[in-house]
Amino acid sequence: MTEARSLTRKDGMDVMKKDNGGLARVPGKKYVGKPSIAFGSIIRSYRTKANLEQEQVGRACGQTGNSVSNWERGVSRPDIALVPTLCKTLNMPIEAFFEIPSHATLSGNEKGLIESFRSMTAPNKVLLQKTADAILESQEEARRENYKKSFSRLIGHDLGLAAGFGAPVDDSESYPVFVRISREACSSDDIFPVNGESMEPDYPDGSYVFVQRVNTDSLQYGDIVACMVSGVPYVKIYKKDGLHSINPAYGVIHISDDDNARIFGRVVGLVPEGDLATKAETAELLEVFADEIG
Repeated sequence: MTEARSLTRKDGMDVMKKDNGGLARVPGKKYVGKPSIAFGSIIRSYRTKANLEQEQVGRACGQTGNSVSNWERGVSRPDIALVPTLCKTLNMPIEAFFEIPSHATLSGNEKGLIESFRSMTAPNKVLLQKTADAILESQEEARRENYKKSFSRLIGHDLGLAAGFGAPVDDSESYPVFVRISREACSSDDIFPVNGESMEPDYPDGSYVFVQRVNTDSLQYGDIVACMVSGVPYVKIYKKDGLHSINPAYGVIHISDDDNARIFGRVVGLVPEGDLATKAETAELLEVFADEIG
């Protein structure tokens, strides 16, 4: 069992428990984060097959051998922007990294096409190959365009905004996340999970929220905001006398000069269930947006 550490606000509220793996654990609540994938064992398996040392893999990805060791032991995960390079280095299909089933078995039609191709004359093979290349290029361009029209690329965060409880936000815990196009998605910059019950029923524990980065001067009293007070992130109602909760069981957080408070942005709304890209879609979108993620 990992050792847990607790932090307490001046008012005595237990705001966070954090295990030595770096994951926020809200008392009595399940951790809200990304789906669990066995990244470590997958990376180790393909690295061993490729007969590569951890230092070699790290160097190819612009990381250290210790970083690769941490990935394989499950201490940390590779930045999602490194996945294409990592897969290329390990000769690993990106589908394998995300544990997406492979469908490599040839159908009867596919086997027939191969036999037909083998029986063609050399000039006809060249002609067919050029035709196929042109079709595939057009199809790939249409696929990329369709993805870009269907999804917005935002910044996701491992640690949630607390509604009563919280954990420090670390910029290193951010990653590209893809969500289906909507008015809210197009006007937002980040997506955070919500932990806690103080903003229920409007923002339930375990939900995700769109956050638009704004200047504090543009906020109005009554706006729902993502903010940080004394190193703890919250989603609260911004009012003149402090930060309020919807749930009356939680009191007002009065901000003082010693609290080191800052506003991340305005909460635009809830992320509808099913709007986040699936594992298979994310694998495709990482390639489509590779140049922008860079």
